[in-house]
Amino acid sequence: MARRHQIYPECGFRKDKVPQLQELSELLQRRTGWTIRPVIWHLTKVYWYTVEFGVVREGDSVKAFGAGILSSFGELQHLAAGRAQLLPFDPFAPQPKMSYKDGYQQAYFVL
Repeated sequence: MARRHQIYPECGFRKDKVPQLQELSELLQRRTGWTIRPVIWHLTKVYWYTVEFGVVREGDSVKAFGAGILSSFGELQHLAAGRAQLLPFDPFAPQPKMSYKDGYQQAYFVL
């Protein structure tokens, strides 16, 4: 017999409505005193500039790390040719606009 997930009526979850962050935060605050706030856009950019387009420095060499670089021969050539800036990565600093449709990355963040 398939097991169904229990729906908590005090949370106000409904099949026809996606809970909004603010609503969940208010519920959580009433229940626990904790709140949640959106950080996922910044984290999306951190992911983009590390897991997708990050590079690492090993000694004097800079090596591709991110899946977006490793899966694109053109992006690898772009990196190897030195056509993009190599910037130190600071996960707490504001990250630049993400773009892949504009061609190759203009900057890579070095870990």
